[in-house]
Amino acid sequence: MMQQAGSASWQFTEGIEEMPLVALFVRDYVGLPIMERPDAPPRLDDGSLHDHRDLVGFGQHDAAGAAWTDWWLRIVSVIVRQWQHKPTSMDQQVLLQRLAEHQAVFDPPAFDSLVGSPALREAARATFENAIRWAGTRRSALQMPPDGRPGQFDYDTVRAMAEQVARQHQVNPGAVHGCAVVLPVRTTWWTHFAPGAVLCSIDAARDRGIARTVLADAFESGLSR
Repeated sequence: MMQQAGSASWQFTEGIEEMPLVALFVRDYVGLPIMERPDAPPRLDDGSLHDHRDLVGFGQHDAAGAAWTDWWLRIVSVIVRQWQHKPTSMDQQVLLQRLAEHQAVFDPPAFDSLVGSPALREAARATFENAIRWAGTRRSALQMPPDGRPGQFDYDTVRAMAEQVARQHQVNPGAVHGCAVVLPVRTTWWTHFAPGAVLCSIDAARDRGIARTVLADAFESGLSR
């Protein structure tokens, strides 16, 4: 989502991306034990995902769970970094560089990028076909949010918060940038991830009151980038 008017513009990017959905599916589908932390989302909002622990070798769940958090953070970091550093032109060299960044954290079906975490690699390989199919279906269902809005966040709310942050901090609107990785997880959950970037649930993005708080965090923290 982007607003432009002459030289003054604010920018907001949101998306429901395949890589984080697949990672969350792997976590929930095989019941990986994950240490609680602010940037580890709740379970996916699909109640049909039952525990398939048998897909991971005996005694490997703890090791896979311990490695999952690092994998999750690397996946989200790549998405945020590429959103925040959009190239002025998409020539072949830029495309290859961005592809290499993706493949360094997400390279199905072999998942060679996880060779240093064999238990997690086993879980990812065992669940990938189901994960990619589920992620595609879930993303398609969410492409057209309520009221025909262009994203999960209400456009007028995004615009109002971007303009409010610009006024409060006495900066040009062009300095106001933010992004949100939106996830189909339970509850109205959100968290600050990095300067200018937040993670949030579908419900949090669609709740205008909560969305204002989420957007304020993204825009205000983005001023320090």
